[in-house]
Amino acid sequence: MAIWAIKLAGGITPILQYMSKEIEGNSIIVFLACVSAILATWAAPIVSVSDFTREARSQRDQISGQIAGIVITYLLFAIASISVIVGSEVAFGTPIWNVLDVVERFDNKFAIALSVLTICLTTLSVNVTGDIVPAGYQLLSLFPKRVNFKTGALLAAVAGFIIMPWKLMESTTSIFIFLNIIGGLLSPVAGVMLAHYYVIAKRELNVKELYSVNGQYNYKNGFHTPALIATVIAGVISLIGQFVPAFKPLYDLSWFSGTILAFSIYIVLVNKGLLASVKVQKQENSVNEA
Repeated sequence: MAIWAIKLAGGITPILQYMSKEIEGNSIIVFLACVSAILATWAAPIVSVSDFTREARSQRDQISGQIAGIVITYLLFAIASISVIVGSEVAFGTPIWNVLDVVERFDNKFAIALSVLTICLTTLSVNVTGDIVPAGYQLLSLFPKRVNFKTGALLAAVAGFIIMPWKLMESTTSIFIFLNIIGGLLSPVAGVMLAHYYVIAKRELNVKELYSVNGQYNYKNGFHTPALIATVIAGVISLIGQFVPAFKPLYDLSWFSGTILAFSIYIVLVNKGLLASVKVQKQENSVNEA
């Protein structure tokens, strides 16, 4: 598709020299909003990446694997996407966002067949790793007596079909609305995870205790209240901008705002709880000494 677009535009030079129309609003905010939307597409894999990395033989293996499998290929796809969008705008005067619209303009049967096959394989691979595996494990964790991984994965696949995600590709507005919502919902979870691992636990976790029924990670009634509060507050603040204009910048940058807010709120709540626990412990010690 990139080769077709470059040829259509008259070479790579017109694409490189292309000047976009004047951006409405602050260009820095617009740029960050686009970065936030891109990160939102990775929101589910970010919070469930351990489902994959736990199979790695070493830390080095998972680092090199993710760099090769995500960073390098993502850069290649970004270049291809820009070529298609800009090339189509140079040639037709309007950008083509939907890859199926690009295929419709092909006049070569082999190119059409190859493109459709690629789209099908890409859709399958992305959804298996980004949606099916995380959803399967999460449903298994929520309903261990009723759902196994296979059933959870099938339920996620059916749900994904029912909501008709291809409708999101009809306009750039619907794409950004969906990604902002996903970013606002899942980025707080990532923020809590980052805060707990790097700040609270200081990168040390007791693996045995993680699987202990009454271990140190077994919180009251099975729920860690500070984590839930931080997630909900950060999520609401990140998404309320869709309805309250004053919070619109936070909504446009929902992945960043959700992560940063949850990170900060969680640390404050946990430290406050730790201070309260220390105070109670000191009082009990004083009583015992008396």
